Amino acid sequence: MGQTLSIGGLVMDPDSCWFKIHKRGIIGNTGRLNYTRVTWDIHGRVNGTTKAIVDAKVVALESVLDSAIDIVFSLGSTMKLISAATTRGTLIQDFSWNPGYDGVRGSGAEGVLRRTFHLVVSGDFLEPSDTDITAYHESIQSIGTGGPRTVPVGSLTGDIQPQQTQAKTVFYAIQSGYATGLTTVPSPPLPKFTGVPGVFYIPESLAVTQMTPATWGLNRNTQFGIRWSYKCWSSLGLVGSPGGF
Repeated sequence: MGQTLSIGGLVMDPDSCWFKIHKRGIIGNTGRLNYTRVTWDIHGRVNGTTKAIVDAKVVALESVLDSAIDIVFSLGSTMKLISAATTRGTLIQDFSWNPGYDGVRGSGAEGVLRRTFHLVVSGDFLEPSDTDITAYHESIQSIGTGGPRTVPVGSLTGDIQPQQTQAKTVFYAIQSGYATGLTTVPSPPLPKFTGVPGVFYIPESLAVTQMTPATWGLNRNTQFGIRWSYKCWSSLGLVGSPGGF
């Protein structure tokens, strides 16, 4: 069985194309592999017994070079780069027709009996992971000392004097953060001090914000973000450690 290479459904001249396949992992903020970028680097030529035949093949190849192009190579087994299997579709990174032997496009046999080209096409593929989380950050801000509250008080003739209005003040804590899921919106963590005696959450301060995907794809959107913020108070000191994913 002979080898066949099709570019955008166009079958190329047998034994007239050579290619390399490069794979590069794309790592997220959490150090996990999110995507694999596959790149086909193709050098080839179209052949003909007349210039008219070569020119027709040039037009045929250029007509299929569009976004979401598929590349398929068969030689016993099949290797392929299919746009629909990638997240954002395949992308033509580079395409050029080589000049002739004297540096002039189409000179000599180059342009009469053949035309030589260079084509680079890439696509990103999702990679499974033990977690869908690609970014995560959380903080807990502790506010207050519990000590007395004083305010500045002035008089008509004297200096500004401090005046104590409360013997004790409350403590506050704000738990906030964000997370990004590769394929789905993550679930925000629960308020950390829920169920702790003497701690009370301020209902209108509990906020969760879901965001649009950070990466829009031709076939699939990825990187879904969510933010959260919870505020509570207590007469006791509020100190806590942020959670992990």
